[in-house]
Amino acid sequence: WWSKNRLKVKFRGGTLSSSSYGEDEEVWRRTFASAYETAASQQSVVSSIVWFVMKLVLGLRLPTDANPGASFQFEMKRSPIGWMEFLYLDDDLRVSKGNRGTIVIVERMEEC
Repeated sequence: WWSKNRLKVKFRGGTLSSSSYGEDEEVWRRTFASAYETAASQQSVVSSIVWFVMKLVLGLRLPTDANPGASFQFEMKRSPIGWMEFLYLDDDLRVSKGNRGTIVIVERMEEC
């Protein structure tokens, strides 16, 4: 189960943000405006309990709708440990596969 292309990782949080600005920024705002408030109001009792347990066990801090024009960030104070395997890597692109089978493709952004 181990190879030279695998790296042990600890998931501490993440960020969801638009990859570009300008015209896409308005689409971003419309898509995510009040997203977390709406989701919270539509949660079932079971779903609310699951989120409560995740917050308690993982120290999970969820994003809010406070600034939908920017990015959404979440944080885990007691995070799970897993691994990622690098399937492809160069100066501009990384393709990896996580221990649960998730494929992630990451492109390096140009510096501003």
